Amino acid sequence: MKTKLITALRTAAKALEDNVFDYDWAEPESCNCGVVVAALTGKSINELREWTEYYHENLDNPSWTTFVGYYCPVTGIPKNQLLKTLFDYGLTAKDIVELEYLLNPKVLAKMPQRTVTIEPNIFKKFFGARTQIIIKRPYCRNKADLIYYLRTWADILTEEGQMDI
Repeated sequence: MKTKLITALRTAAKALEDNVFDYDWAEPESCNCGVVVAALTGKSINELREWTEYYHENLDNPSWTTFVGYYCPVTGIPKNQLLKTLFDYGLTAKDIVELEYLLNPKVLAKMPQRTVTIEPNIFKKFFGARTQIIIKRPYCRNKADLIYYLRTWADILTEEGQMDI
């Protein structure tokens, strides 16, 4: 299963880099998880939106963290076919939440710190006159950070030998 996941992570990173996927962190079908799901399943954004339509209609803030909460508490089986598919590819609920917010500790340990220039007025009350801050982890809404994160995660899975034989 992990071979498909590794391939999907690399495919999603390349598609984001080439602007093949429309990236929008606020939309479940085109956010961090959405682009990986599209790469895993071959589904378009519109098809993914159909899969997540119930959540769009019934939740104020549909997110992948919310989606993974919809499973049978007795069997642990997801109530949603999309989640069943993701779990079949080797993802766990924890993986999905970590992907949404770019929080996997193994991935973060391999990602470099970076300096970011911010608009002086935005954070002036927090940072005074400084316009640069050191980011110690990737920002979950930043496409470039997501691309690096996906490639790093794929590298880690490969290094760990979690490829199908």
